[in-house]
Amino acid sequence: VNINKPVPEYTYHMPRLPRIRQALAQLNSIKILKRLISRDSSPLTSGINNQIDNRTREVVLRIFKNLQEIIIANNSTLVLVYLPVKTDYMETDSEGYRQFIHAEAKKYKIVFVDLIDELRKYPPHEIYSLFNEKGHYSEKGNSYIAHIMYKKLLNIPEIVSIVQQK
Repeated sequence: VNINKPVPEYTYHMPRLPRIRQALAQLNSIKILKRLISRDSSPLTSGINNQIDNRTREVVLRIFKNLQEIIIANNSTLVLVYLPVKTDYMETDSEGYRQFIHAEAKKYKIVFVDLIDELRKYPPHEIYSLFNEKGHYSEKGNSYIAHIMYKKLLNIPEIVSIVQQK
């Protein structure tokens, strides 16, 4: 049941700020600057980034361990889905984490469905029609993602067996 539709309006005093920030993020000069900053090799920056990265991965592994216990106790199947955002269409910032999640989910018998490849198949000149001005999926975007999810779910053996039992 969708209880939060439409998405609430901005509650702060500068509603255009996210749009301005989003527009700035699309500038090539900003993208280049982000890449340079993310490649900062100073020991302090690298050390902090590695600590945050390692801590995040530790938390994910603990969550997966707990989820695995729940899955086993309930004899169920868990499907994690990565719903891409608009920036995932052209940027690869999430690649490392997604690969990590995929590998670890497999170890814990958790099904991981990553929809970025499907999103990237969408025609470039129409990608913005999948998102509204707030960055959420539009009605067309929700429909597109739902269609892809349906097909993906029906290709998961654990899900197919559940559907066939009913």
